[in-house]
Amino acid sequence: MQELIADLERVKQQLTDNSVNTSDAILRILNCLRPIEGFEYVGFLNRELLGYSNEDIDRIAEKKEHSATADLVISGSYSTFSQGDELTIDRVLPGLKVEIEIAEDGTITVADESRVSTIFCSCGIIEIEQLLSKHPELYAAVDYDESTNCVFMCKTKHLKRLNDSLRKKICRFLDDTIAEIRIDSTCFLDKITE
Repeated sequence: MQELIADLERVKQQLTDNSVNTSDAILRILNCLRPIEGFEYVGFLNRELLGYSNEDIDRIAEKKEHSATADLVISGSYSTFSQGDELTIDRVLPGLKVEIEIAEDGTITVADESRVSTIFCSCGIIEIEQLLSKHPELYAAVDYDESTNCVFMCKTKHLKRLNDSLRKKICRFLDDTIAEIRIDSTCFLDKITE
């Protein structure tokens, strides 16, 4: 158990001092916790790593109205708004919906008009890290709606905020997990599979 605790503390320290990508930290945590049978946070970690499925988004939509939370995002209030601690308002991003036209030769033309909008960012942190590394500019395209030919663009600062928020949430998760292991290490030993 001491080795498991040390591994989890090492990952937390790497997150804290920014010496590891968020996606790599999640993979390391999953690897550490993999042998523990019935570990209940695997779903949370997988969703944050790989993205939210349509079923996840439907479940979230049933719980809360995103239009009400968009104002909180813009005003800078980033509190939890749904079940458990698995989802935060940080995933609702303000930005612009921009209509585009794609010519047969692949040339993209941007319409003159854009609309201020918000979107629930269902991308996994792997994709967000890729967007940030490929598009360090002011805006990045986060979503494309084929039915309307609209691209959702948001400022990269909002993607960075989402990443930073997730790093903090994972650190809190690690603190809770380490405390739980220390309190009841015999319970965890019983759950470890060979």
